[in-house]
Amino acid sequence: MEYNSFYGGRRGASFIIVKRYSTIAEMVAAFSQGGDYKVVNYDEYVLIDTENKNDKDNGKVYRRGYEYNNAMGGAVYEGQIVGPAGMAPHTEMHTIDEIEQIQTREDFTYRRGSGSYGKTGNNLVPGKYIESGSGVEKYNDEIIWAYCSVRDLDSHESTAHIGFKIPYTVIDYETEGVNPYDTNGNYADMTSTNRIDDETHPFYEKWKIWIPKGIKGNSINSIQLGEASSDIEDYSEKTEDIANHRKVLTYEEKNYDNKQNGEISKKYIGKINEIQETVIDNRYHLLVYYSDPNVRRELINVATYDGRDDWADLGYIGNGTGVGAIAGKESDSGISSVANTMPPYSAWLIVEDDGEPGSI
Repeated sequence: MEYNSFYGGRRGASFIIVKRYSTIAEMVAAFSQGGDYKVVNYDEYVLIDTENKNDKDNGKVYRRGYEYNNAMGGAVYEGQIVGPAGMAPHTEMHTIDEIEQIQTREDFTYRRGSGSYGKTGNNLVPGKYIESGSGVEKYNDEIIWAYCSVRDLDSHESTAHIGFKIPYTVIDYETEGVNPYDTNGNYADMTSTNRIDDETHPFYEKWKIWIPKGIKGNSINSIQLGEASSDIEDYSEKTEDIANHRKVLTYEEKNYDNKQNGEISKKYIGKINEIQETVIDNRYHLLVYYSDPNVRRELINVATYDGRDDWADLGYIGNGTGVGAIAGKESDSGISSVANTMPPYSAWLIVEDDGEPGSI
């Protein structure tokens, strides 16, 4: 009914919340009592004020109606008063050790958890792999993540669940042997390492390593009998031998440590009247038997041959195809014996008792 007069308009209705209930069910139980319930009069307003402020019914406003026999006890829904949203949860990054220390505190309620990613759980995956069945190379180029936030229907608790699939870097290597000498024939460290993939896959790398091959071994060539000269490497009696035009036995050695084609040096073996015999044994070592027993006693590198253990061992001279040397034993008639058990050589140098080269 409207109440209009000459002096004023319609009378306004008061809006007063006279009571609050913790649940809708509590309100309905009260209103269903009809006239026996006198705490709230008809047409007065009440508020649902739940303990959990995130409850879906919290803040709803009802007016007490007259039909107290219906399912709501006569309550008529008028609207909902919703407060401001709560503060967002804080997130802080810590180390594992710091988290473990925080978990020991007792001044707040929290959930705790820990875990790890491993290959067995398929959450730690290789950056490159071979597809089973097809044999095709495949790549994992991305860190994959997924999340969901869960809030209980009638609870203020909410939980964020986050998961990852993280690739780890796979590194392949390729090697190649290279010449240990530079373009000028000089020895150089040619070792080199370079990345050779196209770098399009963030969790895959391929590197190539160039490794120098071994340098050539030294070789002995040109065993010769000739007059002592200045181009022979120094030895104790070199100056005297040159002055007296003495004949000496020498050989050339090629050293490949620094040069691809070798560095040649002429080595002194001994004077011809000091050497009784030279042979090449079955190891392809050049052996010299000096006439002077005092010289033989002072030798450092010795070998055993033909029943004698005081031969001078001058070392390995080749693979059986180079120039060797055999000297015959001294006798008035020339060569009395030669070592005839040696492998065949392309040329032999026979030193006779008169100091001149002989031949087979």
